[in-house]
Amino acid sequence: MTHDDPTQRHYPEPVSSDALKALAHPLRVAIFDAIAHGPATASTLAEQLGESSGATSYHLRQLARHGLVREAVGRGRGRERWWEKVPGGVTVGATPDAGPAEKAAARMVVGELLGLREKALRAFVSELESFDDDWQEASLVSTVHLDLPREVLAELGTRLTELVGEYAETYGSDRAPAPGSRSVTVQLAAFPVVGGRENP
Repeated sequence: MTHDDPTQRHYPEPVSSDALKALAHPLRVAIFDAIAHGPATASTLAEQLGESSGATSYHLRQLARHGLVREAVGRGRGRERWWEKVPGGVTVGATPDAGPAEKAAARMVVGELLGLREKALRAFVSELESFDDDWQEASLVSTVHLDLPREVLAELGTRLTELVGEYAETYGSDRAPAPGSRSVTVQLAAFPVVGGRENP
């Protein structure tokens, strides 16, 4: 896969079939999503997600078993364990030759992630006035409706992915936070509209 072909996505490799199936649990998806914003303990995740620390600790260990998170070395004192996401991005989805169980796991994980994305966006909109004016003005919530040929849609996806990837190289959650920064979620979606028009 080369950068000379604008129709090719430059996503990370998909997670393994076993890891995808292990992730297919609502609380594990929520933990996986929350820890992407930075290292956390089972206790802080439990408080954030409204769960017991025993439950979050168990699911963190299962995610670690499948290489999705790892223990954060050099953090914590005594028996306190900090966890972080494994560096780099992941692509969550079933491979074209996947069996029914893997496809079902992929649908479940993606559905849960979409629900979390919507929840985060709704929370931002409902709490908009709690942010300073400069943060409000810097934020973006936008929808554009286009009629695109398939290959142009693929090119658009590649360009957007590469652009966000450039910022992730400097400002990713696995990097040292820049002064004055705060956790930010970037949501990108470009897809055919179900029931939308098809232009011959």
